[in-house]
Amino acid sequence: MPGIMIVDDNFVIATELAETLDLLEYRVVGVAGSGEEALVMAQALNPDMILMDIVMPGGMDGIAAAEKIMAVMDVAVVFVTGHEEDEIIERAKGVAAHGYILKPFSQAQIKASVEIGLHRKAAENEVKRIRKALENEVSDRTESLERAKKQLEALLNAPTDSMALLDLDGRILLANRTTAIRYGMAVRDFVGKCVFNLMPAKLRKSRKEQMDKVIRSGKLRRFTDKRKGRVYDSTMYPVLDAEDRVIQIAVYGKDITPEVKSFEALEKNKRELENKTSLLEEANIALKIMLQKSTEHREEIEKEVFATLNKRVVPVISKIKKSESMSEIRAYTDILESNLKAIGSPFSRKISFEYIALSPKEIKVANLIRDGRNTREIAEELNLKRGTIEFYRNSIREKLGIRNKKIRLKTHLVTLR
Repeated sequence: MPGIMIVDDNFVIATELAETLDLLEYRVVGVAGSGEEALVMAQALNPDMILMDIVMPGGMDGIAAAEKIMAVMDVAVVFVTGHEEDEIIERAKGVAAHGYILKPFSQAQIKASVEIGLHRKAAENEVKRIRKALENEVSDRTESLERAKKQLEALLNAPTDSMALLDLDGRILLANRTTAIRYGMAVRDFVGKCVFNLMPAKLRKSRKEQMDKVIRSGKLRRFTDKRKGRVYDSTMYPVLDAEDRVIQIAVYGKDITPEVKSFEALEKNKRELENKTSLLEEANIALKIMLQKSTEHREEIEKEVFATLNKRVVPVISKIKKSESMSEIRAYTDILESNLKAIGSPFSRKISFEYIALSPKEIKVANLIRDGRNTREIAEELNLKRGTIEFYRNSIREKLGIRNKKIRLKTHLVTLR
C-alpha cells in the first residue's frame, strides 16, 4: 500500500484529507504544517506521494518545498490549492508536479488525482529505469565498439604490409597506417578519399581494370606493380553479401622490393658462376689438350734426342774407342762435347755432325778457323806450312759440302756450333 504524506497549514483540511485517504485505503505516513517541516519529514519518512498545499505561511511555500524535496528524493507530488492565479499555476508547472487537487475537493477527485499521480510517477520511474538501462547498454556497447575499434586498428597497424577496404567506386572505407604512409598521408586524412585519385594516371588505369575484373568475376586478383623504385605484390579480395554479390573490395599489398633485389642478385651471381664454370671447363679442356700435346711433344723430343745421340754421339764415341793417338782422342772429344752441348741447348737443333767426316788434323784446323785465326796464325800454331793449311781448308770445305765460294768457311763453321 503506497504511503502518502500530507502538507497543509489548515488543520481541518489536513484532517479531511487524511480521513478521505484512509477511506480509500491509502496509508498516511505523516502530516506537516509548513514547507520547512515538510522538507525534514519527507527525508525522514520517504513517502511514495506528497499532497502539498501551495500557499502556506513562513519563508517556504509549497512550490519551493516541492522543488527542494524533488531535488533530493524520488517522490510524486500532487499540489492541493484553492488558488487559480496564473502566476501560481506557472510556478507549479515548473516543478513538474504529478497532479493538482482544487479545493474544495471530493473523494472521487482525490482518488483520481492520487491514482493518476502514482501512475505517472511509476511511469516516470519505468522510463528512468529503461533510460538508465539503455544508457548502460549504449555505454557498454560504445565501450565494446571502442575496444573492438582499437583492437582492429592494432591488428591493421601491426603488419608492415598495406591493407585497405574500398567500396565499388574505390572510396577508402578503412585503411591501416602503412597504406596511408605509402601515399604520404595520415590515416584520418586518407580514409574517405577515392584511392584512384591518389594514383598516377598509368597506375590508376591498371588498378581500375584489376578491380573491375574482381567485381565481375567475384574472384581474387593478384598482380605486381612498381612505384617510385619499389615493387609491390598486391591482392584484391571480393567482399560478398548474403546473395554472393560483390559489395566491397579488400586490398592487401606487400613491399617485395628486398626479395626482388635478393632474387636478382642471386640470379646475377648464378649467371656469373655459370660463366666462370664455363670458363673453367674451357680452361680445363685447354689444359688437358696442352698436357696431351706436351706429352706428345716430349715424346717427340725424346725420340729426336735418342735418334740424334745414336746418329751423332755414338759414332764419335766409337771413333774415340778406336783411336790410339791422344790428339785424335782430344779432337773427337771436342766434337763430342760440342754435340752434347748442342743437344742440351733449347736454342739450337744443329749438331756438328759434319765434324765426324773430318780427320783429326782437319778438325784442329777447323776449330782454329772458327775461332777467327787466319792461315798464317794456324800454320804457326800447328807448325805447318801455309800451303798445307790451305790444303786443309779446301778439304774441309769439300767435306762440309760448301760449294758456293762466296760463303766464308769461318761463317759456316760458327753456324755449326
